[in-house]
Amino acid sequence: GALVLPVMQAIDAVMVLRRLEAAGFGHKEAVSLYGHLSGYAGPIINLPFIITTALSASLVPAIAEAMAAGRREEVSNNYRSAMLIAIIIVLPATVGLMTLATPICQLLYAQSAAGVALFWAAPTVLVVGLYQTSAGTLQGLGKVMIPMQALIIGAIVKIILTYYLTAMPILNIRGAALGTVIGFAVAAIYNVYHVSQNIGKEWFHFNDHLFKPLASVCSMGIIVVIGYKLMFALSKSNGVATLLAIALGGGVYFIVLLAIGGIHTEEIRKLPKIGNALANLVIKLKLTRD
Repeated sequence: GALVLPVMQAIDAVMVLRRLEAAGFGHKEAVSLYGHLSGYAGPIINLPFIITTALSASLVPAIAEAMAAGRREEVSNNYRSAMLIAIIIVLPATVGLMTLATPICQLLYAQSAAGVALFWAAPTVLVVGLYQTSAGTLQGLGKVMIPMQALIIGAIVKIILTYYLTAMPILNIRGAALGTVIGFAVAAIYNVYHVSQNIGKEWFHFNDHLFKPLASVCSMGIIVVIGYKLMFALSKSNGVATLLAIALGGGVYFIVLLAIGGIHTEEIRKLPKIGNALANLVIKLKLTRD
């Protein structure tokens, strides 16, 4: 499991520069473009994985214990809750990084050009989060080789796509980012399929896992775009506008999600480290009836 990101990054390190040069870029320009992806976008994208990695690790003993005791319904419930938590974390992180890609890179690195790489690489947050959560469940089920098989298949897809897409002048560094996103998406789908084969498909609820998070994140995205433009016009500061837009978007997302019943305090309490405190705050503010 720990090999997931390093393997994909190693593929980029070996292939991307050469394929950018094959697309017609000079060595210096190719190095600059690769730096946008690996040096600027990469560290930002890795941040949400602090939570999903902890969530995945906590699943292993919980699933294993329930399976050993023959409590299959508990296994399904644990996986349902874990996937819901993963989605409500990584989906807004993905959309937020995409909508504010250029302002974030300008704020952190004074490199607005790196926003292109961050925009195209941002969906990695979503697919890796789903991969990690499903991998933790499979490990708890004793199916420890399936996540490795998924990684190998995803890496092969990544290599093929990076080779061809990065060499297309119209895509260039976007092709490398797309290769990573699609490679991890294939690995995540492979994992989720095998989890469903082992515990059944009852864990998936369309409203909870798809409709409500999408409705909340769409509201967030609209508010973030409008909020950034308005606050930049008022403050003339990219840093102020970006930070306020992030705070506003996060608040709107969480409030809408609670308002439409997309998450309840029992799920909030399962968040690593901050779950209990956040759930108590939600109850205190009367944002939910739980």
